[in-house]
Amino acid sequence: MAAGSSLRMGKPKLSIRTGIGERPLGTIALQAAVRSRLDDLTIVTRERHSTIWAALDEHVRGESGRIRFADVDAGEAAKGLSRSIQAGLAAATSRKTADAVVILLADQPLVTAGMIDKLIEAFASDPSLQYAAYFNGEALSPPLLISSRLFGSLLGLEGDKGARELLRQPGLRGIAILPEKPELLLDIDTEQDLRKLDDYWINHGKEGEDEAT
Repeated sequence: MAAGSSLRMGKPKLSIRTGIGERPLGTIALQAAVRSRLDDLTIVTRERHSTIWAALDEHVRGESGRIRFADVDAGEAAKGLSRSIQAGLAAATSRKTADAVVILLADQPLVTAGMIDKLIEAFASDPSLQYAAYFNGEALSPPLLISSRLFGSLLGLEGDKGARELLRQPGLRGIAILPEKPELLLDIDTEQDLRKLDDYWINHGKEGEDEAT
């Protein structure tokens, strides 16, 4: 998911260069998705960000032939997060039948391929699950997997309600996974968050960068 307006940052944040390798922020999360066991990848972005994603694509092109990149113009993204989710779901399911989708945020650079794979493995071991998500200590958090049995509910979301709002409904069968470190769920929205990200990589060295890619 990369159709946000970056209002709190005050500038398009996904092209900000950060980390040990000074890579664009959005590229880091994209590399984790490429290196995971995901069968397919759909990037949801606003039309005005298309040049940014063309550049980001060059950083991961050739890393995995099983992944196809498709920019989705979430033209109504400003009307709420639900529109971006629905645009991504429509694009992903138009190409192949999906048992589930994994929703990833482009501004979570510390999410690893291994974390994504844990969601996939949880669903593969128990297909009756309606969702698998991470838990940040207070609430369910992306990255998260949504079973096809909830696709209709995703399409029914309105306004700025995301998948987490859907998962608050009682009676759903799912699993919450704790990350190895709470920092891995860091969501970059402000300059302060960028400093936290850089501090994480400084404190963890090369190991921290490898975790995030």
